[in-house]
Amino acid sequence: MIQLRRLLSVCCASLALCGCSEDPTAAMERILRVQVAQQSVGYLNLSKFTKRDAVRGQENGVEFYHVTYSVEVQGMRNGGFLNICSGHDKYSPLQSFFVRETPNRWDCFTMPVEMGHVYVMADNRLNREATLAKHESGWVLSQQ
Repeated sequence: MIQLRRLLSVCCASLALCGCSEDPTAAMERILRVQVAQQSVGYLNLSKFTKRDAVRGQENGVEFYHVTYSVEVQGMRNGGFLNICSGHDKYSPLQSFFVRETPNRWDCFTMPVEMGHVYVMADNRLNREATLAKHESGWVLSQQ
């Protein structure tokens, strides 16, 4: 009986980790959380994800989820410079902001990162959007 409980616990934990049954909105938030940490070199953390709109469908036999959203990020340490630009990188859900160790006078808008400060990454003229595709391993960011 103890062996069966252990096996059941391991199976449930495996299913939870693989993201197989993960909601696409939760998957998008998870992807953003990882990308904020990576792209900001540890200066920022995703503090709020707000889904504004979403469309779920299927194309060529692949289920997709297109989501429009806004995010807030919080400074995790002092230093670094948050750069916000109007250009888009269509393959990054963060699209138009990054952190540098030093300011660059050619960046669109630059501000110092302050620990505890919340930066709202929303602009009514610039909706952030991304598309996820469902794979066997779960929802992944689509490179459309």
